[in-house]
Amino acid sequence: MFASPATGAPGFLSPDAQLTLLAYASHRQRRVTPSSFAAEVYALLEGVRMALELASTQAHVFTGDAHALAAIDVYTDNLSL
Repeated sequence: MFASPATGAPGFLSPDAQLTLLAYASHRQRRVTPSSFAAEVYALLEGVRMALELASTQAHVFTGDAHALAAIDVYTDNLSL
């Protein structure tokens, strides 16, 4: 999970965008899924959950309001998703 500067427009990042690594996770799936597509969806949802937790913590620290979340864009390399 990365953070990017707020100066860019939402959407696709430019190839030279400066990113800050916030979290990295690599682990086996904790749940049995019926297909590889379902496994990719589950992994994406886990990533979104982590992003929302980090955004909420950041908002609480910087603004005092845990509900004033920054914009979150989610990308995956799975073309069927």
